[in-house]
Amino acid sequence: QPAGIVFHTSESDVWPMDEAHNENLRESSHNLLRYIRRLKLYNYVVDRFGRVYRVVREEHKANHAGNSVWRRGDQVYLGLNQSFLGICFETRWEGGHVLPITAAQLNAGRQLTDWLRQRWQVPPEMCVGHGLASVNPRKRLIGHHVDWARGFPFAAFGLPDQYAAASPAVELFGFGYDEDLVKAMGEPWPGVRKAEAVLAEEAGRRGVGLDALRIEKQRLYDAWSQAQAREEGRAAGAASSTNPTTASGG
Repeated sequence: QPAGIVFHTSESDVWPMDEAHNENLRESSHNLLRYIRRLKLYNYVVDRFGRVYRVVREEHKANHAGNSVWRRGDQVYLGLNQSFLGICFETRWEGGHVLPITAAQLNAGRQLTDWLRQRWQVPPEMCVGHGLASVNPRKRLIGHHVDWARGFPFAAFGLPDQYAAASPAVELFGFGYDEDLVKAMGEPWPGVRKAEAVLAEEAGRRGVGLDALRIEKQRLYDAWSQAQAREEGRAAGAASSTNPTTASGG
């Protein structure tokens, strides 16, 4: 049962949308789709002409979100591949200063999102840009991937502004950010500042240092991640033991 949706950009070659580049546009889209299908990278792809392709069924996992964190109230999700659908737009993010998708993609993406949300009862606050959820667990940093870390048209999709939502990776797990994120964006999105304020308030209320509180929360992330990995390992083992074809790699 999909719990949410993550929006991505393909970061692939983007040719000008004019007749002189028709062959390049077609070949670029076909190559991208072949690559995505081979690696099962997303559930859906929206090409630059607004055509929608389903790559991985909604009931199955696509390899789109990697290390990632999101939340809804008391529900916290780690590693969104398992629980979120991935929608990829064929485009390059390029800092998010201008909307990088075509009008056809905007219309198709909005209709696809509405359909998926209704079919799977996905709450609006569980639709998020990849850059907002992506993390680097080893370095304890947010924004490991920055596509849609700025500029996603949430309002046009009928969704709340997730840039204003407190970053769960910062608030719950004490993650920070580095100069690479600042270079890409100029400054973090407002939800990062909101989460940092919550952290500072908690540190003051508990009478502990902010750095100590971050370390405590980072250890919580490690414990939850390890527990989730063990659970997934047990589930995979059970599936293999009951399915000889899967167990033998057939």
